[in-house]
Amino acid sequence: MYNAVPKRTKVKHSKHNESPSKAVDSAPWFPDRKIPWPQTPKDWNDPVQRNKYVKDLNQFYHYAGFVEGMAASMGYSDRLRWGGDWDRDHDISDQTFNDLVHFEER
Repeated sequence: MYNAVPKRTKVKHSKHNESPSKAVDSAPWFPDRKIPWPQTPKDWNDPVQRNKYVKDLNQFYHYAGFVEGMAASMGYSDRLRWGGDWDRDHDISDQTFNDLVHFEER
């Protein structure tokens, strides 16, 4: 049996805990470097740190576009919400909380 270790959450009610579940956490994965978790640079002036952060972040945006595209091709685009664009306005800069791995049914 799988027992997940509880993590800190920002919500009191999670669609993950409904039965059947109405949410899933899913991330891009690459065999050579696993999941490209974006790590905020300690020094934003260091181009190596900054570029790696932007590259990793963009992998999540690209993956979310793929998931949303698949949902649209199956007729579910109006029912899917992604944790990187909660208000679904296609503006990823207006979020106060990013949960880049989170996809849920609206």
